[in-house]
Amino acid sequence: MATIIGGLAASHVPAIGVAIAKGLQKDPYWAPFFDGFEAPCRWLDANKPDAAVVIYNDHGLAFFLDKMPTFAVGAAPEYRNDDEGWGIPVRQPFRGDTALSWHIIETLVGAEFDPVTCQEMLVDHAYSLPMELFFRGRAHDIPTVPVVVNTVQHPLPSLRR
Repeated sequence: MATIIGGLAASHVPAIGVAIAKGLQKDPYWAPFFDGFEAPCRWLDANKPDAAVVIYNDHGLAFFLDKMPTFAVGAAPEYRNDDEGWGIPVRQPFRGDTALSWHIIETLVGAEFDPVTCQEMLVDHAYSLPMELFFRGRAHDIPTVPVVVNTVQHPLPSLRR
């Protein structure tokens, strides 16, 4: 169904979203940070991925301590982001890739691994900022599969999982 072409990681500090919203990418304070994304952006432009699987930690937007799945996979046609109080503007929804989502979910369950399946799910800055940083103006055009990993409520999953 899919070929993995690479893996990228990025910080998701909320101040980055505010800097993007204010157009501060060339500001002397922010320029070194944003310039660091030039090479991966060129790589993505050259390789043209069909979809992005975004693995992140939810900050209480879709899940909270009373309902914290170890792993949750989005299977929705779109994912709306929301500001959790950091001043990051809410933009249009991100596109989902439901076919890839269900393939991942069915493969996981077939391997005796039980994720929570979310056919509706809000995404926060931990998801939206890496999308904005790596795909820039195309962040809302790339179909995605969000995968939430619990990083706050014990028991935490091992890195091996």
